[in-house]
Amino acid sequence: MKKIKRAKTKKVRKTKSKPKLKRETLNQKMSLEKAIQKYPRVKDVLTKKGLLCEACGIKLSDSIEKSAYKHGIDIDFLMDELFKSIKKEKA
Repeated sequence: MKKIKRAKTKKVRKTKSKPKLKRETLNQKMSLEKAIQKYPRVKDVLTKKGLLCEACGIKLSDSIEKSAYKHGIDIDFLMDELFKSIKKEKA
């Protein structure tokens, strides 16, 4: 009788994988609150543009895009201003 060779299998250890941290950058869908927490200088720009006024009813949970739309501000222009403020903060 011939011996049948078995293929050797490698034992795979199950390890707990660490959750990958997502590095979130400023974008139009980000809430005002999260943007201010992450980049404090953004608050100055939003205040100058009138997005943080209490009279209009915009909530901090609203997105940057929604807030700009409600105030009639061009979102591309606003995002450029916000990115400039962030660059100043890092410098």
